[in-house]
Amino acid sequence: MFCQTDIPCEFRLSGDWQCQVGEIVEVRRAGVVARRGLVEAVMPDGSGFWLAAHGTDQRSYFHKEIGLELWVRH
Repeated sequence: MFCQTDIPCEFRLSGDWQCQVGEIVEVRRAGVVARRGLVEAVMPDGSGFWLAAHGTDQRSYFHKEIGLELWVRH
């Protein structure tokens, strides 16, 4: 599901928070990855989304707010 350390992944900054269920994304704050994961659900208005639980990371909601950046894997 996620990138292995020996396989490079390319993420691109997205200004559109209307991401798609099933996409792999990174949420960054000040250029630092806060969380990487699989989009499980998206708010209809694009105001936020849920990342699925994975490993020790619990299912988490991210709301579009100042300071957070959404990076989408391509």
